[in-house]
Amino acid sequence: MAAHRPARVALIDDNPDDLLLARLFLRRAGIALPFDSWPTGARFLDAMARNPDLAPDLALVDLNLPVLSGAELLARARAERWARATTFAVCTGSTDPADRAAALDAGAAAFLSKPLTEASLAALCVAAPRFTLRAGADGLRLLTLGARG
Repeated sequence: MAAHRPARVALIDDNPDDLLLARLFLRRAGIALPFDSWPTGARFLDAMARNPDLAPDLALVDLNLPVLSGAELLARARAERWARATTFAVCTGSTDPADRAAALDAGAAAFLSKPLTEASLAALCVAAPRFTLRAGADGLRLLTLGARG
């Protein structure tokens, strides 16, 4: 059986307030992860192209990004070798069923509503079983299965 390890998370969102809220939620939930953020999908893709070893286990992507939409980011990333071991989840303020369908069609494993909650992380773990939440003495941990491949 594969061992669990802390998940590496990327936040891709152009709204600094949403990024701050996501970081605060993750920290408050006790999820002490190494995570990075990018204000555009294009910057995220450029960073991964330059250094694919930094590819996250989980990328939380806003739908309404400048230059390159979240759905376009998903489509482009899916063509890249580094993205094969990355789970993409859309994290958005949209409740439009068409946005949900487009995100899932583009390859998102989950469609999460902003702001993030423990329930949304639990939903992610159901949609992407390679992730699990574990309670520890110092709070929750978002873990992923096995070594990074």
